[in-house]
Amino acid sequence: MIDQLANKTLGVIKLIIIDFLKFQETKGLENDQLRNVYNVILFKTIHSFEGAVFLLSNFSKKPFFQITFASAMRDIISDLIIAEYLSLKSLDSSVDMDMVLEKLDADHFLFMYQKRKLNREIFGHNEGYDEAENYFLNSMSQYLDKNGEIKKRYRKKSLVFDKISFINSRTKKESKGVVIFLYNWYFNSSKIAHLGGLTLKVIETRFSATDQQSLMKNYKDLIFMTLAFCSGMLIKVSNNLEVNPEIEKGIKEILELKVP
Repeated sequence: MIDQLANKTLGVIKLIIIDFLKFQETKGLENDQLRNVYNVILFKTIHSFEGAVFLLSNFSKKPFFQITFASAMRDIISDLIIAEYLSLKSLDSSVDMDMVLEKLDADHFLFMYQKRKLNREIFGHNEGYDEAENYFLNSMSQYLDKNGEIKKRYRKKSLVFDKISFINSRTKKESKGVVIFLYNWYFNSSKIAHLGGLTLKVIETRFSATDQQSLMKNYKDLIFMTLAFCSGMLIKVSNNLEVNPEIEKGIKEILELKVP
């Protein structure tokens, strides 16, 4: 039963990857910053998801493979939250999407900038460190003011839960299931990614089942929702060109799988 879910999922993932590669040649992709972000998210998500799904069929024999699966899904769900956040932001004509995307791009640079003191403590003795640091500072100069400090508009970091809150505020009541899905999976998988007092409890209650019924109940909706998000991003990347109808058919078949 769980093997059937895994095999069907891998089949749909293969179809999405084939279309994804085809749409890389889509006209205008290189000039559309938002589509480019969706492109990166889909590339990362679909290949990470493919790796995670390979673990599914082993859960009944190796139940704690679910720990690895949950850790991978935490990163995948985080990216889906970003994609949904950007999608809803882009629908608001009052939002400066260039600034939203610029803040997203700046995140890695700003984190490294804030940790430069620690970097120097660890790596400062290495030959060529000063040259490398100067190269880095020059590469992120657009994010710094004349005093070499981070510009005010970049200082407030939008956390994942801030994005979930925004998604919730823009989602109609009948579609709240999407918010619940994103929140629950990110919340619980984060308890594995970040060690704490709930880590073992979450593993025992959510990620240690071995019987087929529990496994299907735990993961079928997750698989369906993740594939649905990926299919939606594929449409955005393709600039609304026609995607393979077999993708939608395969996702529907997964939804219709019976949980005994």
